[in-house]
Amino acid sequence: MPSGRRKNEYIVCELTKLRRLVKALPAAECRRLLPLCQEIASWARRQHRLVQAAQEAVNQYQLDIKYLRFDLEATRRERDALRQERESER
Repeated sequence: MPSGRRKNEYIVCELTKLRRLVKALPAAECRRLLPLCQEIASWARRQHRLVQAAQEAVNQYQLDIKYLRFDLEATRRERDALRQERESER
C-alpha cells in the first residue's frame, strides 16, 4: 500500500474506478449504490483533511519545541555567564 500523498492519490483513483463500475450497472443498482460511493468519497476527503491537519499540528509542535530548546539553552548560557561575572567580581 502506498504511503502519504501517494496513498491519497491511490484512494482517489480506486474510488473513481468504483464509481465507474457502479455507473456501468443496471439503472436500479446504480441509483442504489451511487449515493454510497459518493458518501465514501466524501468520508475519504474528510479523513484526508483530518490527517493533513494533524500532520501540520505535529510539524508545528516539533518546530515549537526546537525554538523552546534553543531559548532554554540561550537562557542557561546567559545565567551561567552572569554567575561567572558575579563570582569574578567578588
